[in-house]
Amino acid sequence: MKTATTFLRTEKKYVLTKSQARRILSGMDDRIKPDEHPEYDLFNIYFDTDDNLIASRCLEKTRYKEKCRLRSYGPVKDGDPVFFEIKRKYDGLGEKRRIVTTQRQAMRAVRNGTFVDSSSQIRREINYFLSRYELKPYMFIAYHRQAFSGKEESDLRITFDTDLRYRTQDLSLRETGAEIPFTGEDTVIMEIKARDTF
Repeated sequence: MKTATTFLRTEKKYVLTKSQARRILSGMDDRIKPDEHPEYDLFNIYFDTDDNLIASRCLEKTRYKEKCRLRSYGPVKDGDPVFFEIKRKYDGLGEKRRIVTTQRQAMRAVRNGTFVDSSSQIRREINYFLSRYELKPYMFIAYHRQAFSGKEESDLRITFDTDLRYRTQDLSLRETGAEIPFTGEDTVIMEIKARDTF
């Protein structure tokens, strides 16, 4: 499980076909290597307001965007550690702040508008975010990820996401069989991430 709590980096996404993704990987073979965690499933619950204020702002071409989610690496049981995250982007530079918690604690914090424990700076930032919005679980999104890092550029990370699916009912960090595909079977989302601009 990835345990870093703060990320600051430039991120760019590209929509590819599987054939294009294979050609890109082949062309970069001498420059990248499988990440420490090379392949896994990501489960997310995104939070929003009743009028979808956060999602609407993310779709607008504004200089500043933010979103809030609960994330796990695969399905979880009660009590398993998960990540509660706030992502912000300003002028193309993304920042992610997150804490380790449990699904039950996170859902309670969203309902109450605060995490009881505010002992860290990141928790205080998250509590401030929760106090600004009346959030509720909005959507479950899952996908399969292959991850690579640069052989020479230590800050470079490239990921390929497939099998994107979602649901808007029974919002927990597990699959129910009611998920709906976001994209066609041939779609790959490639994301390039680096701490410095590129």
